[in-house]
Amino acid sequence: SEADSLTVPALNVAKSLLRTVNSTVAILDHESRGALFDGKNLSRPRVYREMDRYTWLRPAFKRIVLGYQTGPERVQRAKDYETNGLTLEEFTAFIRDYWPLLQDFKFVGPKNTPEGDAIKRFREASLFTYVSNGDKIISMDEGLQLVLYMLSVNPLSVEVHDRAEKVCKTGPLDDYGQPLIEPTCYREKIYNFSASNSDTAEFWKGFPVLVRFYDSLSSDRKAEFARYVEGASRKADLPPGTWIGSDDTQAMVMMFHYIEQVFMKFDENGDGILDRAESEKAFPSFENTLSEISGMSKTDDKLKSVFFYLLSHGAPPVDSGIGAWRRFWQGIGFYIWHKRAVDFKADRLSVLKVFATLSKPVASTDGGQKSK
Repeated sequence: SEADSLTVPALNVAKSLLRTVNSTVAILDHESRGALFDGKNLSRPRVYREMDRYTWLRPAFKRIVLGYQTGPERVQRAKDYETNGLTLEEFTAFIRDYWPLLQDFKFVGPKNTPEGDAIKRFREASLFTYVSNGDKIISMDEGLQLVLYMLSVNPLSVEVHDRAEKVCKTGPLDDYGQPLIEPTCYREKIYNFSASNSDTAEFWKGFPVLVRFYDSLSSDRKAEFARYVEGASRKADLPPGTWIGSDDTQAMVMMFHYIEQVFMKFDENGDGILDRAESEKAFPSFENTLSEISGMSKTDDKLKSVFFYLLSHGAPPVDSGIGAWRRFWQGIGFYIWHKRAVDFKADRLSVLKVFATLSKPVASTDGGQKSK
């Protein structure tokens, strides 16, 4: 009947939404302008704004997945499109096709490339959403959550950069048509994340746990926190006097979403610390990426210790980039650390150091450098 033909699609949509709700956590409330990471995400009821976004995003993602899946198993993968989404190659093809549109709307800069941006977003979806499992497929829910974060990040980063423009000296326009900001003032005004900083406190209301952590730090550790925020959110090897662009501001805001997501997912007792037991549970999500970065096989029992070492130390004791780190992982010093099975506790500054570490250039095998 006509009623039945209308009911079946509606039931399918409802089932898909229910699946998403059951596998994700609430990131919005009635009053938040963007994502809210207040330690209550697991128990907070879903609000209409969030469900509305899932409702219109899911059909769009379904069309993208079905339109870009390739290979001999495409028919079977299409039946499992919810979980068997897009590979990196397929996702890159999608980004490449829409690249002119992304450029026209200044979502990407003239120095960006489809391949580079595809790798970056693919890795973010694979690692830093609540449903991320670190495999080599972007599932529907991973992609949806990444877009929800981007919808939160974009307006907030615009507001933060606008405030920097008001309180600091500005220069020429960056690649996105926004003014560059004088770095000394930016570091003083914007990289101060305290609740008492009247210039920026309103922007970090969605990150109350992060702000409390920052305010609990000593002056030296606050300065260290700020240095690593800059190191993680800006391009590698920039001279200290390089003025700060809107893309740097956006990367900082996005990184805060990812850090809070890591703690929301893996800090099971909510003490603001990732201990060894909690990190054990986090490792499978990062296993593929760590294997690529370290040059170790996934079957190497030291690979998990690479993850633990980064959480414990932030980076190996070398400054030559990831190529030299690969040699460190194979050295006697790391092997001894691996065998000792050292206990550790990683707070938000520790995780921030890992972000900064992984943002460094990757050394190529011929001694040259290429961007990660």
